[in-house]
Amino acid sequence: MVGRYLILGLCAALACSTASTTRDMAGPSIAIGADEWGFGTIERGETAAGRVSIGNTGSDTLNVSLYSTCDCLSAKPEQAAIPPGGKLALELTYTGDEIKHPVTKTVFIDSNDPQSPRITFKVTGTVTPGSRPHLVAVPNPLALDPAAPLYPQAELTIKNRGEETLEILDVTCFGCTNTWGQRILAGGEEAYLEIMPLPDWDDRRWLEIESNDPVEPLKKITIVELD
Repeated sequence: MVGRYLILGLCAALACSTASTTRDMAGPSIAIGADEWGFGTIERGETAAGRVSIGNTGSDTLNVSLYSTCDCLSAKPEQAAIPPGGKLALELTYTGDEIKHPVTKTVFIDSNDPQSPRITFKVTGTVTPGSRPHLVAVPNPLALDPAAPLYPQAELTIKNRGEETLEILDVTCFGCTNTWGQRILAGGEEAYLEIMPLPDWDDRRWLEIESNDPVEPLKKITIVELD
């Protein structure tokens, strides 16, 4: 995947934002250059990149750990030790994972600052439909109904919501067999997959679809059996 990178310098110095803290105190003290990154508008599958500064205005080493709310959002480095008076350039990347306005994601910054042990950093913007392959599979979860006329079969609709060709590389069924044979879906095209549960399977069932979707190359479909 070739992403379109939007390099956004959020803050050249910690003092340029009202989100910064400038208290000088004993022990570690965190100061962040901004409390939000707006990446603008990108297409699904595109990647935006930005940067924000984290500083230590205290007298002891500041230890930070970072966590994001989805795999589509990355904050590097994930862990760091910032000496007194030091700064860290936090690199942010977000790959448009859902078509939505506005998109809101969160980075959690945990530290040993006793006054601010956790800071939340917001990532916002707009993701529009794009040309890249976009696999949509419904319903998910996929239900097996013993009372249905086609039981023990169930049908899954697979559609390419993008414009470029969607390539289905593999379909693997756990606790079931499937009838999938089509490998390529043009933009806007849809096809149907029937599954048949294995009768002696005593564990949970699910389906995995591997494709060239740039956001979700391995899509998992939960299979549930209705009472």
